Amino acid sequence: MHFGAVLGSLRDVRLLIPKSIKAGATWDELDAYWRRELCTAAAVGEWRAVSSCVFADLRRSDGVTAGKALFIHIEHPDVGAEDVIYPYGGDDPAKIQLGEPTREAARPWILRLP
Repeated sequence: MHFGAVLGSLRDVRLLIPKSIKAGATWDELDAYWRRELCTAAAVGEWRAVSSCVFADLRRSDGVTAGKALFIHIEHPDVGAEDVIYPYGGDDPAKIQLGEPTREAARPWILRLP
């Protein structure tokens, strides 16, 4: 499940959830789609940051699944970009238990920040 969000200046959040994503979509197609959708949403009203989020499998370097995680890529025009990975347990996304996050500075790709 892939979704995006625009974070407003009043701590409001606008979720962007696609009705469907083409099976086998390439990274370039996903990149273009999310950049277009998030930039369009951010153009309406006051906003502080945009994010692209996905529930994903954590894989070890040998390809074996090591658990599940919520991956969040967030960009702010004044601060830069960050990737945050929350491991989680549970099968219902509405009732998951988040673990301790791992944070790492990231390369902006949505807003194409310098």
